[in-house]
Amino acid sequence: VQLHVEEDDRSGYVRYTTTRFGNLVDAFSVSSQDLSDRLDAYEIPRTKRRLIRTGVDAEREFHPARVQPIEGLDGGRLQILFPARVTAQKDPLLMVEVAFGLRDRGLDFQIQVLGDGELMPSLRERVEAAQLHDHVILHGDVTEVAPWYAACDLVLLTSRFEGVPYVAYEAMAMATPLIAPRLLGLSELVSDDVGILVAPERGARRCGEAVAGLAADADRRERMGQAGRSRVRPLSLERMADEHEALYREL
Repeated sequence: VQLHVEEDDRSGYVRYTTTRFGNLVDAFSVSSQDLSDRLDAYEIPRTKRRLIRTGVDAEREFHPARVQPIEGLDGGRLQILFPARVTAQKDPLLMVEVAFGLRDRGLDFQIQVLGDGELMPSLRERVEAAQLHDHVILHGDVTEVAPWYAACDLVLLTSRFEGVPYVAYEAMAMATPLIAPRLLGLSELVSDDVGILVAPERGARRCGEAVAGLAADADRRERMGQAGRSRVRPLSLERMADEHEALYREL
């Protein structure tokens, strides 16, 4: 069984597979140490747990020199990418609060939202009510995301819970700095030299401060981007596949 993230209320797949079928499963492949540790609560033996971190194609699909930036974005404004499903987990309404605060600061920015979900009607309503339609641009689902990383200055996540989301690997491979909540899984990949992790309880205000700080320091964004790319390059798709193959052969 492969596991990537557990809901904050422990209501989903992790609880279901471990409590219903834990005695039948030969191994649990998990993508973060945090998630592996969470299996203690379900009495899964550590001998059944394998930490296999996510892989990313940093040499081809997500290589900055090989990706043509998406056209049409205003290069004179700070471009922020929000690549997330529009669901409660990703908390897009908190993202709108961040945008509201950034506008009050006088920052010239746009947030490009790539994703769709059940909260899209609420998100549209909130954007319109706050008159942020020129600052928060909703694109719906997008299949080719690499050109958006290439065109944007930073990535913003406002999730309530996460494992280590794939967009973190993608952003780092594309040398795009990341601002995200300080959650245990994310903390295993993102440190202060590659991005900014914000304590969830500090919410929109601290996220806004982090964005404003990076907006004013292009050199810091460049350093973070390059450090992030260096970190994820060894975490290749080939390495991930090899580790899974080794597990299957062992079993």
